[in-house]
Amino acid sequence: VKKENEKYKIQFSISDTGIGIPSDKMEKLFQSFSQVDTSTTRNYGGTGLGLAISRKLVEMMDGTVWVESKPNEGTTFYFTIYAEAITSKSKVYFRGQNPVFNGKKVLIVDDNLTNRKILSAQTELWGIKSVITGDPREAIRIIKSGESFDLALLDYLMPEIDGLMLAKEIRSLYSAESLPIVMLTSVGKKDYSAEVESLNISAFLTKPIKHNQLYDTILSILSARLRPVYNRKLKPFQIVENLAEKFPLKILVAEDNVVNQKVAQRILERMGYRVDVVANGFEAVEVNRKIPYDLIFMDLLMPEMDGFSASEIIRDECRGGHCPKIIAMTANAMKEVKNKCLAAGLDDFISKPIRLEEIQIILLHWGEAINNKQNNHDKPCNKKPQNNVVSETDLLFIKDINSENDAEFFAELLNVYISELPTMIKLIKTAYENEDCTNLYFYSHKLKGSSMTLGINSIAETCEELEAFAKEHNLNDRTKELSEELVKKFEQVIKELEVIKEKYAKFPL
Repeated sequence: VKKENEKYKIQFSISDTGIGIPSDKMEKLFQSFSQVDTSTTRNYGGTGLGLAISRKLVEMMDGTVWVESKPNEGTTFYFTIYAEAITSKSKVYFRGQNPVFNGKKVLIVDDNLTNRKILSAQTELWGIKSVITGDPREAIRIIKSGESFDLALLDYLMPEIDGLMLAKEIRSLYSAESLPIVMLTSVGKKDYSAEVESLNISAFLTKPIKHNQLYDTILSILSARLRPVYNRKLKPFQIVENLAEKFPLKILVAEDNVVNQKVAQRILERMGYRVDVVANGFEAVEVNRKIPYDLIFMDLLMPEMDGFSASEIIRDECRGGHCPKIIAMTANAMKEVKNKCLAAGLDDFISKPIRLEEIQIILLHWGEAINNKQNNHDKPCNKKPQNNVVSETDLLFIKDINSENDAEFFAELLNVYISELPTMIKLIKTAYENEDCTNLYFYSHKLKGSSMTLGINSIAETCEELEAFAKEHNLNDRTKELSEELVKKFEQVIKELEVIKEKYAKFPL
């Protein structure tokens, strides 16, 4: 381990005492579909694709991979990655070591055998004992027998007796404090929030359920139960049924996996959207030339043309005109991959398996931004000039302040933006002065994103123009004006945001 620029360089090695690799064949080792000796394929398996993918993953984390080998003696593979050290002083536990889970037991009820096995394996891995059944009647019998549980995981959609009916039966025997319930739902199920209120469901998880999502939910619930008073209740996720009416967006999904296509399409239809679907990057480019999409969900790894290449072509072709927001979809949720997506010109990032909650967050955020941009274009040009850099009416979260918690959240967002702004401006200024178009593009894009999130459009628009020049490696008099404009603006922006923050600091307003 070696510390470099606030990150730690970590080296891994994996040794194999197998057949070894001749030195003259090592260069081809990391090429896709390349075997050192094709005669070994039958005996030892593999196509060589795994090493090619491994190299790409390592490079995404700014690392390197290499190999050392001697024929008939063995091979050692090495790779390095860079990772940030956590700054939290609170104790961190590995999965399965958290003392909150010690001695805990969960009841799992799901009519699907595969789901039961997965849920049981995951909870057992964390040190939680599980009792599983596919029959709600059997679950009721187990509970009535007096066996004690700390949590119940119930599938919503089961034959004859569904999850809500089972939850009602459980509530007739145990309170929410005595036995918390987590409901497992599928995409497209009806909104049953009224029924939830009377049943005190602790949390709703939408399938496919992510490993980390389940862990965090169970940890949150069991941690709350350790307190003298059970006062933590996770609100069920609320689907915005008429989202397509609020934000009438033209949406394209580019995904080669048919199952993933269907899931994405169903989620978007659930919110009122009719979407187009294509199976690779080439088709995405072609259809985007014909239809002015507002939003494209782009898988990164597709045949014929990947998501990165397709996004680059779409960006190049829409310069100066209508340009869709492109959301990357990938199973690789590492921070470095997200940074690579943003650096490549994609606007946002969502990890697989995709979930309804995350899709809705994306639509709410970018739908607002797209609507604001369209409304700004429709406004007459004879406006009186304003002295303020920040328009209070444009700040997106002000209208959502309906409680003291909302006001605190709004202030927290402004504090984060205010604290980061000087550093971002400095990085942009340095990149321009060093004629470093890569970093100029990256930091302009990053500041544009956070500014758009809050609705600080004057900064966002300047960054967007600067970003476009940097992507083309075109440093001219206009880029100089833009970078100087940011430097001049940022102190005024901070002053105005401090005033706005003070104004909305207390609730009621």
